[in-house]
Amino acid sequence: MNCHHMSKTSVGEVFRLAEENAISYNDVVDKRPEEVYRLLFPEKCEAVPIFATPNYEYAHNELSRTGVTLKLL
Repeated sequence: MNCHHMSKTSVGEVFRLAEENAISYNDVVDKRPEEVYRLLFPEKCEAVPIFATPNYEYAHNELSRTGVTLKLL
């Protein structure tokens, strides 16, 4: 028997989410824990970008100016 040290509240939340999303034991029996977590909590698994996307058009225009280098940008 595996003991995962989960609170009753957490277990209840997992059962509630599984019921809401129609996820049964047979759906998750062969999945890794990470995959099951992703099924139950998709909003927590969304990738959040750490850095802003560069404005390549601005950088390209600036590099076309005299004296501007990548190091200066």
